[in-house]
Amino acid sequence: MFFFVNSWACDNQLPRTIRVQHTTDYGVHSYQYVMSIGDQEIGMLSSIHIPILHWCVLYDFFVQPAYRGQGHGHFLFAHAVNQAEKAGASKMFVQPGPFELVAGKYVSVKGAQREIALKRLVRFYESHQFTRLSGIMWRCVSFFLDIIYRLASIDEDPRLLMVYKNAMRQE
Repeated sequence: MFFFVNSWACDNQLPRTIRVQHTTDYGVHSYQYVMSIGDQEIGMLSSIHIPILHWCVLYDFFVQPAYRGQGHGHFLFAHAVNQAEKAGASKMFVQPGPFELVAGKYVSVKGAQREIALKRLVRFYESHQFTRLSGIMWRCVSFFLDIIYRLASIDEDPRLLMVYKNAMRQE
């Protein structure tokens, strides 16, 4: 199933489109958001929704380097958060695992560059009202998501999870 969202890009007044693909496996809903300007794909973000828990996990967030710093990532991320809220997610998590596009494939950022990229991503997510998990909630969620990630072949580290602050207030 595909959905489309249109907006105007601030910098060059070209239409900015988000294409959403939705699949369901074992009661878990997966969404992939792909943002384009014209026919150029400039960003993506994936999410899984676990309806029985009312959880949403956002991951695989990427904006092409040439389009960073222009508000496109904020638009794409805010759209995905809004859609998760509309779908009834009472807990929303983000997975800040930095990766880049190399020779047409997404690869994890390693070494010193990973730490720099992680700090940048954490600041970005904090600007969208996400905060680092801690305590017993962090242990429970990271354990559960580690299992889900392995089953879904998601190459992320659940120990780096951040939670949406609005979801924390609902407890």
